Amino acid sequence: MPESNGTPLRFSVGLTGLAREQLRLVGRQGIYNGTIEAVRDAYRQIFSRLQNNPRELGEPLYELRKMKVQVRRVGLNPLYVEFGVHNQNPIVIIRHIGWLALPETE
Repeated sequence: MPESNGTPLRFSVGLTGLAREQLRLVGRQGIYNGTIEAVRDAYRQIFSRLQNNPRELGEPLYELRKMKVQVRRVGLNPLYVEFGVHNQNPIVIIRHIGWLALPETE
């Protein structure tokens, strides 16, 4: 991990407005279908990895060259997340949050 003055670099992680709404929806659905703990755990793990080493998380989808951003995706049961990592600055933007697979309802 890159360091600055001996301190590990932490990335700033933000969410688009759409991703915030998607997270709320997934959370509500998780409460309804009993998977909220799995959703919370997966989100916390993904968020932590985005702060510490996002370029090694998931797999790359494409590059936004003019914006200097690599768009990547990761799945950690039960979540699927797409995010962009700036190539020069320690910035991550989450653009999509959804279910890795649709949860079964009874």
